[in-house]
Amino acid sequence: MRLKTLRLIFGLLLCTVNVVKGQGCSKEQFISTKHLDLSKLEDTPNGNTVRLSCAVGYVPMLRFKCEQGLWITQSDLPCEPVKCPVIQANNNVVVIGDSKDATYGNVI
Repeated sequence: MRLKTLRLIFGLLLCTVNVVKGQGCSKEQFISTKHLDLSKLEDTPNGNTVRLSCAVGYVPMLRFKCEQGLWITQSDLPCEPVKCPVIQANNNVVVIGDSKDATYGNVI
């Protein structure tokens, strides 16, 4: 009887350790997030904070904290396209598009 009880307690303890261990945050949770560079992100334990760069052509850098298996954003600003400098064109050049309000990826 005592051996069965000890086995049961040991089994429950192992299950509890595995559940707590598995509550970290994963990279897969960011799959639908646009404009983030996830190339250096790894699965992260609870309580840890990571800094992620926005994808090329987007700013700023964002911070996320892993809490109870979920990523919590600690940044108020989303990734936004970098604004390009105004293109100055001579009178004999035809500009198609808005040369004063261009962002990364626009074709003018």
